Amino acid sequence: MRILFLLMFMCFGLFAQDKVTEATIVSQPIQKGKLQAQTSFLGTLHFVNASKVASQTSGVVEKINFKIGDSIKINASLAQVNADLLQKEIQSKQAKLKQAQYIHERQQKELARYKNLLKSESVSLQQYESIEYEQKSQYSNILALTSELESAKMELSKKNIKAPIGGIIVDKMINKGEWINVGDPICEIVDTTSAEIIVDVPSTMLTHLKNGQEVGVIIEKKHYRGKIYAIIPRADTHTRTFPVHLHVENDGSFVDGMATQVLLSSGGVIEGNMVPRDCIVEYLGTQSVFVVRDSKAYAVPVEVLSMQGENAIVRGNLKSTDSVVYRGQDRLQNGMQVRESTINLKNPKK
Repeated sequence: MRILFLLMFMCFGLFAQDKVTEATIVSQPIQKGKLQAQTSFLGTLHFVNASKVASQTSGVVEKINFKIGDSIKINASLAQVNADLLQKEIQSKQAKLKQAQYIHERQQKELARYKNLLKSESVSLQQYESIEYEQKSQYSNILALTSELESAKMELSKKNIKAPIGGIIVDKMINKGEWINVGDPICEIVDTTSAEIIVDVPSTMLTHLKNGQEVGVIIEKKHYRGKIYAIIPRADTHTRTFPVHLHVENDGSFVDGMATQVLLSSGGVIEGNMVPRDCIVEYLGTQSVFVVRDSKAYAVPVEVLSMQGENAIVRGNLKSTDSVVYRGQDRLQNGMQVRESTINLKNPKK
């Protein structure tokens, strides 16, 4: 019985291994094509939006609701400053306002009574005007007390320091029990959802660039699409280069200060093997594409010469009879058995 179980287990293992070593893919023949010639420049990635959160009030830090590395949402409570004295002050102002309103209500009734007495000439005009003046003065007092109460409540809301933006806490500048003043920083937040790349280019490149232009970006050997949004018309006095800013969508792997490779149009046209840009992957630390030869997938190292839209021109040991894999390439191994998918997937744009 034990031998039979062992044989069944080995057979199942071999069957499972066979299933793993065959992958379903979608491929298309390599084509010759033309794209605009491009030059590669080094750039630096930065997160666009960062905030050093400052306190708008003074007092003793009573509670801290964050630590470095926390992901927080906009308007999240970051810290609480002690507000005991301010709350007592608000209670006192509320009582004074209530008292002033009672007095004003009594004065209104008194003014109405004096008005009737004035008609019957039971009181003098001077007496009536004196009561009227006191009533108006008390109304102004109510307005002043109301304003003071609203200001105190606004000050109370500042005791709860909230996040002006959502993001990651990258620095912490306060500790519980410390006294902070107005304007003292408590933490720094970086919004990681919005990233930009700054690349410095010579003046000869500026005629080929424009705002809104899509460019290819390579970060840690992964390919991204970037879009130019600002070309700064002021050169660095030392390098005589001009900064170009472009947006790039963060896939969750970005960190501030990363080195990037940006492919910018340099004029002219380049010809070569055109493949879908999505088929370019990092395999064993090298940019590669997988080609199908005799029902097997083989990784071929390539150099990206130009990348625009959905396509790229690459240079490598590619044959005219090769088909390049553009679906399912992320899970392939060199020499793995493959079969074409029977699902009618949409071909990449050409």
